[in-house]
Amino acid sequence: MPSPRRAVLFKVAGSIAAAVLYLSLAKKYPLALLEELTDPTSDVSRSWSGVYLLWYAYLATLVVRCKYYHAWLLSEAICNNSGMGFNGYDKDGKPKWDKMSNVDVFGFEVKDVKALSTRSAGDTVSECGLHYRSDVRRIDSESQ
Repeated sequence: MPSPRRAVLFKVAGSIAAAVLYLSLAKKYPLALLEELTDPTSDVSRSWSGVYLLWYAYLATLVVRCKYYHAWLLSEAICNNSGMGFNGYDKDGKPKWDKMSNVDVFGFEVKDVKALSTRSAGDTVSECGLHYRSDVRRIDSESQ
């Protein structure tokens, strides 16, 4: 098995970047401020333009997602460092360390098509479901 050093460093760097983003933007873009928009008499709902409102909503929810990206990427780095997650080699002969992947952060944040974003987040969940169903079938057949 090849060394996981490069994959671990890449995921730890991504985890640190997500943590820094969260810590630097959490106070500037609090999600609670969006609750004021439900009151049409509030200063926020009367003074913000529609474009700024969308921009703020995007950044406020990005800040919330950064907490999860930090945890997910750090857990992936830990799994890869222990040797789990090795998924063979790609066509160029480089090792792939994506078997224990929670979410493709870049794919989820950048993709335009919603179906592709959902696929980026749901790959591992779908794969786990397949393994679970096959395990249940195996146990059922063994018990009979």
